[in-house]
Amino acid sequence: MSKTLPITALFLCVGLVSPVAARSQQPLPPPKMQRAPVTTVTVDGSEAMFTTMCALLASGFEADVSAENWSPMRAQLRDRMQHQQGPAVDALRAFYKQHGLADAGQMLSRYLWFGLVSGPAPKFEPILRRDELPPEVIALEGFQEILSNYYKEQKIGQLWRQVQPVYNHEIEQIHDSVAQVVFVATGYLREILDPSGPRSFTIIVEPLVGRITNVRNFGDHYALVVSGAAQLPLDNVRHAFLHFLLDPLPLQYSHVIAVKLPLFLTAASAPRLDPDLKDDYPSYFAECTVRAVELKLKKASPGERESALEIDDADGYVLVRPLYAALTKFEQSEPGMKLYSGPGAFGGSGSRAEASCHN
Repeated sequence: MSKTLPITALFLCVGLVSPVAARSQQPLPPPKMQRAPVTTVTVDGSEAMFTTMCALLASGFEADVSAENWSPMRAQLRDRMQHQQGPAVDALRAFYKQHGLADAGQMLSRYLWFGLVSGPAPKFEPILRRDELPPEVIALEGFQEILSNYYKEQKIGQLWRQVQPVYNHEIEQIHDSVAQVVFVATGYLREILDPSGPRSFTIIVEPLVGRITNVRNFGDHYALVVSGAAQLPLDNVRHAFLHFLLDPLPLQYSHVIAVKLPLFLTAASAPRLDPDLKDDYPSYFAECTVRAVELKLKKASPGERESALEIDDADGYVLVRPLYAALTKFEQSEPGMKLYSGPGAFGGSGSRAEASCHN
């Protein structure tokens, strides 16, 4: 059922190491279905995620939400799950009630994390060690056994096979759009992932999650959960994919990016800066780098570009402007971004950005 996209995975690290001559590369073949190694982009469904979402609906999640704008499958399955009966369903509903959260978004987030790190049915054993599990999954301790019993009691495996045509259709529709995002991003950055590397980027198609796009990464594994082709947010897909490509570099070259640490310390006081970035300089640097590359890939007009940069400055993402300027030098070079270096690669002093941060 899955579709895999061979990628030329490219990393950006502006002005980090000495220039290295680029090796000539053959044109990429068109994307085609194949069993993917861990370094390919994958668009797929997940029986573990499907079972988790069925369990949520059976437990009463979104029971009071109007299904008027829902997909027919989602509305029909919620009605079916709400009428399920049996000892495993009773245990499931009791667990859900005991672990309830007032915020529906946070509640959904917990169970999405569980679905992402769960192994195959019917046991759904986690694919990570306990010390690697996200806190959201630790908070659901005991849910694995309950879900396994629910899966077997309610014959969810049979239901999963019945809905495959819907999932296959959505995957087929999404494939070309994602392939274009991957092709453009990797083509711009000009670097190829090591085929033996452990990193992966997966898009999970799950119509039962609704129109919310959920982006998660755990270690070297990045995942998006999307409802389907009609609501596929390509900007979010591109942003997440660029993070997948670029996140390792600030950690790999921490001694080099330290040159901009004083500017970050000023930016951290910006009221609208993401709180999670205020004490995480490598992640902050990666976010600014992603935003700079996005501006290049969007081919914005001068007015649109300046407006975006001003917003980034005001919001505390003050490295976007110098990194964007540095990309012009990169475009005129030969190596892929991981190996790129050049004079003034960080785009000047950034004094204008610093001034914006104090406003």
